[in-house]
Amino acid sequence: MRKKLFSVLNASCLVLASLSVIPAQFFLAQEDDYLTDKEIEQLRTEEGKEPPERIRLLTQFLNARFEHARSVKTGTPYLGKDAKEKSPVKKKGPVSDEKKEAPPDTQAPKSFKAWMAGYLKCLDEISTNVDDFSTVRLLEPKPYLKALKSLGESLEEHQKWLVEIQDKVDRPEKEVFDDARDALRDLFGDVRSNIDELNRQIEAMKESKKSKSSSP
Repeated sequence: MRKKLFSVLNASCLVLASLSVIPAQFFLAQEDDYLTDKEIEQLRTEEGKEPPERIRLLTQFLNARFEHARSVKTGTPYLGKDAKEKSPVKKKGPVSDEKKEAPPDTQAPKSFKAWMAGYLKCLDEISTNVDDFSTVRLLEPKPYLKALKSLGESLEEHQKWLVEIQDKVDRPEKEVFDDARDALRDLFGDVRSNIDELNRQIEAMKESKKSKSSSP
């Protein structure tokens, strides 16, 4: 009986030890489920790690999820931002399975609730990045300022629409809708604060350059 107990304990210890060496990336990958493979690759590039480009990309991903959610709620098809420029060309003959395959984010219809859940995760991702970048002193802050302003404009548009439809949200959708609306409001406030701080930094840099150029 004692030997059996020791063998069970040893097996349990081995399981716990194996779990302790699982890389952190495994757990992080679970949070990336709302992103497509293409989006993840874009963020992993060297350029995608730079503050201006990263915020620009995340804003693009956020806008896509917002437009999909709005499309489901209003019943108006959303074909993507480049749909007008990329009108399909009809070709004769059979179409291969590869060409029939839809993009990852449009393979299966999603509900308003599902799109808003992805939207909320994207908001959280952006919020984390904005917080992290706020502690970094950029040598050239203007590109990042431009990216934040574009993000702020998108958030403002999103806020207006969410207010318009808040009375049309079904009960099963309400929790994720309320969470997204609150996260959106908080992020909008943080973005405005960061924009103000960057403007102060830019002005301080201008004054510093003026004082250096005027000194003998």
